[in-house]
Amino acid sequence: MPQNSKYHIYDVWEHTLHALESIGTDDPIACLAILFHDVGKKAVRTTGEDGYDHFFGHAEKSAAFTDEALRALHCDNKTRENVAELVLLHDTAFPKRTAKFRRLLAKLGYEQFYRLLAVSRADSLAHAPWCIEDRCKALADAKSEAEALQKADFCLSLRQLKITGKDLQAFGFQGKAIGETLNKLLDAVLCGQLPNDREVLLLHLERYTQKHK
Repeated sequence: MPQNSKYHIYDVWEHTLHALESIGTDDPIACLAILFHDVGKKAVRTTGEDGYDHFFGHAEKSAAFTDEALRALHCDNKTRENVAELVLLHDTAFPKRTAKFRRLLAKLGYEQFYRLLAVSRADSLAHAPWCIEDRCKALADAKSEAEALQKADFCLSLRQLKITGKDLQAFGFQGKAIGETLNKLLDAVLCGQLPNDREVLLLHLERYTQKHK
């Protein structure tokens, strides 16, 4: 299928082949994601008043097709879910604001996040030459930022948070409120509003409970 777009010089099939050549890994999840990443474009193709083709929603359509195809191929659930997730996110724009970047990293985990960067880079390398450099620079910066957070063991999960449900129980939290509050604290750490420091987090909880008595 032709792509009459300023961002592309290949049709979808040729673009996919060039992207596969550029994936730079033998990780089957990343390779499958590149193979499927644009399969939904035909279903959403429109032509604007500017004469260019547009493919709004193609990532969602491609991810749905990927999920369906891998189910039909009896792929294991973890691989199917990881591949479909990468297809859904392959067009993610980097750099993102710090909070969004860390939330995405926390959601995916480092392994899947690095796969996403590899998929996005391969996709970018198969675009029109004029837009490759900026796209790849943004992805390289995102990788460097993720590596720095990983090296610093930055808190991305409840497991890494310096307080636990038992601490919240001591402040009177019960039931669902424990999990909800822990997730709010984790998000505050991800956003840089609070440090992942036990004493600071406990003090924050103390002030919060006093304020809401």
